Amino acid sequence: MGRLGLVIHWIGLIATCFMLVFSFLDQSQDELIIHLIASSFPILIGWLFRVLLVGKCKLLPWETL
Repeated sequence: MGRLGLVIHWIGLIATCFMLVFSFLDQSQDELIIHLIASSFPILIGWLFRVLLVGKCKLLPWETL
């Protein structure tokens, strides 16, 4: 289960990176704060899923306890 949690955590990080890039490439730059907040959800959901599976872990997937 720990491996599954780690994979989902990494997928969340990658999704967050893509969303941040697309937020900065938005030509209008309107609602930038909303884009930045929404971009944080994939990694937070991935981290929460990992915490539920394996217990305490850090927010960034490559960090160890």
